[in-house]
This record gives sequence, C-alpha cells and structure tokens, in this order.
Amino acid sequence: MIRCETCQHFRPARPLSQLLARDIGTSEPALLSELNKIAQDERELADAEASLKVEVLRLDEPELAWWIRPEMSDHCALDEARGRYQFHELRNADGRCDQHQAIASRPCTSCRHRSDPAGPADDQVKFARYAQLAADAAALEKGESNDLLSKLTEQIAATKAYEAVQVYYTRRSLCAPRYLPMCKARSAPDTYVTCCVGNRHDRCELHDDGSKSGGMFDAFRGLLPTTGVTR
Repeated sequence: MIRCETCQHFRPARPLSQLLARDIGTSEPALLSELNKIAQDERELADAEASLKVEVLRLDEPELAWWIRPEMSDHCALDEARGRYQFHELRNADGRCDQHQAIASRPCTSCRHRSDPAGPADDQVKFARYAQLAADAAALEKGESNDLLSKLTEQIAATKAYEAVQVYYTRRSLCAPRYLPMCKARSAPDTYVTCCVGNRHDRCELHDDGSKSGGMFDAFRGLLPTTGVTR
C-alpha cells in the first residue's frame, strides 16, 4: 500500500502563520496579535477550500482536480508545473500510484541561497548601547535612556508584525526583510521572497547544499519564477 504522505509530490497543508511563527517568533504581543489574525484568515480559507472540494467532487467529469492551487488543503503536486493540482485521494485511490517518489527533503536551513536576517544582530548592538546609556543615566539620576530601550522594543515588535503581514498577504516584499530569512535565488533587487514562502513544503527545486557546480545553475536561475512559489 502506497501512502501519499510518503511521496515527494504530496503537499500537506502547512499554514503560513505557523511558518512565520517558526521563523520570526511569537514573543512580542503586537506580532502575536497579527499572527492570530492571519491564523483566523487561514481557518476561513480552509473552510472555503473544503466547500469547494465537495462541489468539485460532485461533478460528473473525468480527471477531477482543484480549480485553483489550494493553500490550506492537502493535494498532489505531480502536475503543478502545468498549473494542475490533483486530489491526492483520487490520484492514489487504490494505494498503487505509479508516480510515487520517496521524499527528498530540501529545507532552506541547509541551502546556500538562504540569507539570514540582519535585524536580530543589529538589535543586540543597539540594546547593548542603550543599556550602557541607561546605566550612565541612572548614575546621573536621569531616566531618558530607559525610554530609548522601550521605544526600541516597540519598534522591533512593530517591524516584525509588519513583515509578517506583508509576507502573508503579498507573498513578497519590496524591501529586504530584517527579521525573516529570505531566498537569494528567488529574490531580485526590488523583490524579496522569504524562505517560508519560496519553500513552504521543503521541496524547493533550487535547493543547493553547496555540492552543485554553480555555472549553469546560476546562469538559468534568473529564468525561474521568484514570487508566489510554494514548494
């Protein structure tokens, strides 16, 4: 019996809210509030997709498939290059799918195209500087530097929340993200694609652990899509 869950082509529902929380954290209340809003939107989308699935499966047509790429539903991505997203339950109805391939995990954490965000390191430098100012101010019985630390904390939370919202609703950013890792292979000077969007299922065809030769791969990298790709 062949199980879809063990196949390279299987795409399980992976809420972007969870991937964002993994990559950016949940420690700031402002950020957590936005992530909860995103999660609620995803729940509504999952319900809509479930209703659509029932509607499509009622049709008396051959080779039934999703009308759109599902965001919150399991599906088979065997023909996704042709813009066709299959119901995995139908594609492997008898458990004998002839296109089954073992999963080859390709996480961004092991890829040379991953670019870690600079925000956390920059923030540590600022916190250290402001903490010293606060210590100096305390010695002089002044409290202005404590306000600097508070404002910095608020700014970090607001920036993280903004990045999370932009990534969820637009799937890209016009500015390099400060707190989310991005993919250099899928990004351009004015368009940045985060890892959680470009490699949502750890199946990225651009994954390179450093063992590949760079010449031809890099030459054709610019011809591949940079936005809206969720492998």
